[in-house]
Amino acid sequence: MRLQQMTSKQFLALISAVLSLVFLSSGVVTWVAANWQSISSTQKLLLLQGILLFIGVSLVFLRQRSDTDIVSRRQSHDWWYQSLAFLGAVVSGALIALVGQIYQTGADTWQLFAFWFVLILPWLAFSSNVFIAALAAVVANTAAVLFLMKNQLFISQSIAIYLLAFLNALFFLVLETKRAKHDALWAVLSSVVLVCTISIFAVAGVDTFKGAIALHLFIASVLLTIYVKLIAGTLRLQILIVATIATAFSFSIVELQVDYIAGFYSLGMTLLSMGLVWAIAAFAAMSLWRA
Repeated sequence: MRLQQMTSKQFLALISAVLSLVFLSSGVVTWVAANWQSISSTQKLLLLQGILLFIGVSLVFLRQRSDTDIVSRRQSHDWWYQSLAFLGAVVSGALIALVGQIYQTGADTWQLFAFWFVLILPWLAFSSNVFIAALAAVVANTAAVLFLMKNQLFISQSIAIYLLAFLNALFFLVLETKRAKHDALWAVLSSVVLVCTISIFAVAGVDTFKGAIALHLFIASVLLTIYVKLIAGTLRLQILIVATIATAFSFSIVELQVDYIAGFYSLGMTLLSMGLVWAIAAFAAMSLWRA
């Protein structure tokens, strides 16, 4: 269901479900973090497996209930179903990280992310969830970038990363054309893919020269501005341009502090300068929102 089609009661039900899931997850994470050192390795594994089992049983229960409930109640169950499926995809990654930590598998970091991506696919298959798809996009791109930074292909590392950014850009264009303009939820996936594109493009030349990240971010903001002008882009893309420019200035400030005037340019002044940049960015975003 699209957000635009939701009634007030359905929207409140969605917000309640999301907040409940957030608070429940926060409570579990806080409790585990506070007692992590005193929990044995076996108990840690059983804990995460128990969470996954609970999520799986809950999903089966909600699926059966949705087949018999009336339409309005079925829509509420769908939101719970998709929220739990997303949580299951996240916990799957935590389980992989824990197994790697306990048993010291020796696997490269990119392999852990790649395996996490594989485990996300079943959750995505059984729950057509845009947020799981967005998580899968982030995890897959992280695995790809880490792989390219660790392994030498038949082309240079920077060119390979540029190609990865280009593929993400194509995926973004497809999403914008087919789905994102007409469905607010698909716009989430489109925005995540665009952020991945900009991030990958920014790190492509990180080892080539000083200030490469900031320069690439400025270039990305210019290209995105041209795209928005050509298609009369939405507010979210305009705000993302502002955020990209602010990030570019932030990297410039950090590099200036480290390389040129580190003797008297204090950390406090650096943070103050970055805070000013983001305050201006927030003001610009608010102006766009009200326009």
